[in-house]
Amino acid sequence: MKKNVSTLLIVLIVLLVLLVGCQSDTVNETEILEYSVEEKQDVSYLNTPRMVYRIILDVDKLPSDKEMEKTAIAIWEKGNKNWKEFTVFMYLPEMDIHSLAYGIGEFRQNGLTKFKKAEYALIGTKWEVKDK
Repeated sequence: MKKNVSTLLIVLIVLLVLLVGCQSDTVNETEILEYSVEEKQDVSYLNTPRMVYRIILDVDKLPSDKEMEKTAIAIWEKGNKNWKEFTVFMYLPEMDIHSLAYGIGEFRQNGLTKFKKAEYALIGTKWEVKDK
């Protein structure tokens, strides 16, 4: 009887370790925004592979910082981890992708190093928040 309990306990511990070990740090698909990649630009120099994506978020209201950050992480995780430096410039619909970006995610090989949002990029666009 003691042997059966010990065996069962060991099996449960192994299953628990496997379950915890299989959990992923990837972003849940339901937490990311729809987007379209408008431009991919290899800006590598010397021995530093660098890639820049310019994307337009498919939104009809201003997205939260968290939504934009999770979207940038999902893009990096989807085949862009091999770049030494990777940057995502995020624009809202009807914004000029060769102008200031609303959101910027900067990555290195170990992940996101900085995410920032530039409210001033909205000036002169339909997205500009005007005080009443």
